[in-house]
Amino acid sequence: MAKAQSVPEPIRVVLIGRTGCGKSALGNTLLGCKTFNSYPAGESVTMACEQGTRDLPSGIKITVVDTPGILDTKNRGVALDITKCISLLSPGPHAFIIVLQPNRAVEAERRVIKDLTELFGNDKFLAYTLIVMVRRNEMRDIDGDLIDIHEFMNTMANDDVKSLYTQCGKRVIAVENLASSTEKTLCTGNH
Repeated sequence: MAKAQSVPEPIRVVLIGRTGCGKSALGNTLLGCKTFNSYPAGESVTMACEQGTRDLPSGIKITVVDTPGILDTKNRGVALDITKCISLLSPGPHAFIIVLQPNRAVEAERRVIKDLTELFGNDKFLAYTLIVMVRRNEMRDIDGDLIDIHEFMNTMANDDVKSLYTQCGKRVIAVENLASSTEKTLCTGNH
């Protein structure tokens, strides 16, 4: 008698970042389809937590929760909103993804990390946190050549980004949300 094949547990992630940094676009990239509204705007496009789920070609299901922008002045209780978002991912997220753009200020992200640390009672959630640097094509050396994400983080990122990079265990990938599927695969290092 053949063993019943177990269904892999869905991957559950929460996207965190400042207003307009590309969280929704990244969510669409991760899901491989347009699930979240994403367009350039001066204020947050995502006003409440939104969830998208998709079965990937590998047979694994991924669930992505897109959160409102950290700096959205209409959304002052960000940490509380993020905890509400986490409840959408019972029994909890596998990963928190902090979405950044190259060399943009990360004060808001630091504030959210502080709030989440207070909320969870410690900073252990950072063990489940990674940075996704969007706008991969902006990570260039002085000659204009694309550089490796880790080289960028070590040599060109501002001190705040470097600190966050270290706090997250140097877990970082770079993505160009506007790239073709093939280019996205190459940028994230997944082949």
